[in-house]
Amino acid sequence: MLSASDNDLLTRTGPHTPMGEYFRRFWQPVMLSSEVQDAPKRIRALGEDFVLFRGRDGRVGCLDLHCSHR
Repeated sequence: MLSASDNDLLTRTGPHTPMGEYFRRFWQPVMLSSEVQDAPKRIRALGEDFVLFRGRDGRVGCLDLHCSHR
């Protein structure tokens, strides 16, 4: 059985947490590509808000919800 502190260390995936930093090193499946159509989709993953979109060239992209470039 894990201690409460070990459990927190392994299960918290928000920004600036050890597991959050680890998970951000890899691709995370958050939605099927076929679900991303013309309108952008707002999602929440790893404790953060993002927007998924499909560009004019058909490629899927993901940005922070509050990106200054939007």
